[in-house]
Amino acid sequence: MRTSQPTKLIPLGVITGAHGVRGIVKIKTYTEIPEKIADYSPLTDKEGTREFSLRITGRLKELFLCEITGITGREQAEALRGVELCVPRNRLPAAKEGTFLIEDLIGLPVRLKDGTEYGLVKAFHNYGAGDILEIAPIGGGESELVLFLEENFPVITADALTFNPPEILRVTPPAQA
Repeated sequence: MRTSQPTKLIPLGVITGAHGVRGIVKIKTYTEIPEKIADYSPLTDKEGTREFSLRITGRLKELFLCEITGITGREQAEALRGVELCVPRNRLPAAKEGTFLIEDLIGLPVRLKDGTEYGLVKAFHNYGAGDILEIAPIGGGESELVLFLEENFPVITADALTFNPPEILRVTPPAQA
């Protein structure tokens, strides 16, 4: 069964620090088109408790320099270091055909090609060499980490992921209750 929340918050970037003395912050964006992060303003923190209205004022390599309403000094800006900037899922456009947001896949069932339930998508990780999907097996036990490649997950729908386990994994489907 999939668990979803209508107000799920999706991270679009993170404040990496202050720039200068006037309260400008540096932001690393996760958006496909990085400068589009400002289009979703106001953003919230990951708890949804603080709101941030931002305006891009410049760029510093891969980071964007932004003014945040109400932040006027370096100390205030520096205190925001590490704050993830999020938007409610319902404010994002629908995914194009054949694409998806990783956040939409968390909680979906993972099934083998024959339809056997294998587990649930627990999380996605990326340590620099590509996306890794974490699968929580049905019936408990240790999660498995699998490269998120088309050959491992040939079919992805809004309802489930089809799993073609790499040969390195010994697949013994969990007992059905």
